[in-house]
Amino acid sequence: MNLKIEAGRLLSNIDIENMSKVCLIGNSLTDTLFENTKIKDIVGQTISIDGDRYTVIGVLTKTGSSMGNNVDNNIIIPFTTAKYLGSDTSINNLYVKVQDEKLIDMTTKQIENYLERNLSIESDYYSVTSQDSMLDTMSDITSTLSLLLGGIASISLIVGGIGVMNVMLVSVTERTKEIGIRKALGAKRRDILVQFLVESLILCILGGTIGVLLGIGVGTILQTFGFNFNSSSGIIIISFIASSLIGLIFGIFPAYKAAKLNPIDALRTD
Repeated sequence: MNLKIEAGRLLSNIDIENMSKVCLIGNSLTDTLFENTKIKDIVGQTISIDGDRYTVIGVLTKTGSSMGNNVDNNIIIPFTTAKYLGSDTSINNLYVKVQDEKLIDMTTKQIENYLERNLSIESDYYSVTSQDSMLDTMSDITSTLSLLLGGIASISLIVGGIGVMNVMLVSVTERTKEIGIRKALGAKRRDILVQFLVESLILCILGGTIGVLLGIGVGTILQTFGFNFNSSSGIIIISFIASSLIGLIFGIFPAYKAAKLNPIDALRTD
């Protein structure tokens, strides 16, 4: 797993053969188990695991999480010692490292053939996977989620656009006399069309601005609770562009309706 040591040493064959009560601890656990203690001073100290004292022989370098497993929060002990911690003495996972990534597929097939020959159980009870296949699976899941979120976002934009169109239609109805006066004073259809399109555009830009500020605010608040949040200027620009397009697209019909009003009929409106 390419784990590296920041202080101390790794597990040795002697630790495994002697079932030694020693352990490696993840980097994030140092503050929890040994508060205000330098990492180099942690090596040699003991911690309690299931009532037994284990000597810390090494502290792992900060690695982060991989496939849902955060190594920085793990404690590693010899598997010969771990077998006696609980009732389950089976080994559930084995990790194999190849010297060349080109050999991954061949090594996977060799392991599958070996297990098939030596284990008297069906292949349904075990699986052999490589990081390439896991990455492909994660990529498929990510793509599916992206499509799902894109669909939800599209529906939200359409619903929001319909709301903007209704607001603009109400505005046209309430300002019919104003439109008639403007046309009577010489305003052309194009002028009325541009006026209501600009109003629709401003309305959506203001909504987009409020949405962006609200999102950044909520993300900043969540950061205080330990969640990761990074605002992207590119995404913010795309948000404003999307808001503007929604304002233009859904503002066309109300603007066109206002532009084609007959000035005489508009002036007669109460």
